[in-house]
Amino acid sequence: MIGIDISRDYIKEIRKRFQASKNFNSFPINISSKSYNKLKKYKFDTIISMNTFEHIKDDVLAFKNTYNILEKGGKFLIIVPAMRFLYSIIDYEGGHFRRYTKQELASKLRKIGFQIKDIYYLNFLGALGWYFNHVLLQRRIYSKITLSFYNKLVPVLKFSEKTIRPPFGLSLVCIAQK
Repeated sequence: MIGIDISRDYIKEIRKRFQASKNFNSFPINISSKSYNKLKKYKFDTIISMNTFEHIKDDVLAFKNTYNILEKGGKFLIIVPAMRFLYSIIDYEGGHFRRYTKQELASKLRKIGFQIKDIYYLNFLGALGWYFNHVLLQRRIYSKITLSFYNKLVPVLKFSEKTIRPPFGLSLVCIAQK
């Protein structure tokens, strides 16, 4: 397993956490720069990215670099913030350049050569709360009461979203293949 991040502090922390794991290594690499070439010697059959590409200005270049280090037939699992209308001060202050729609993400990945195996929105209720709190009310903080209430609903939401996929959500999940 390989972990990458642009933050040397995060790399230091993840190395501490996985220091007992013999098959883990991590590097301070920016996937949207030429430093990603250091990863080409590894054979990646799966790449997982959680809430990363929204922070990268040239996400298309980063997607291309991801494609280039993935073995033929390899899988790319990605979770990104969804829905442009949910973009708020929290996104901006968190360094997000964008939120994605299904069509936008799928189009960018297909143009590079990925095949989309599945793509869906996740966390419908969270999107409604986000819109109310951070878009309409422009709150910059998370309410502990709201988060506590939401956390109690997660098991129900998890079950219901497995049964019926929502038409929009706070996040977008995509499984693509090279």
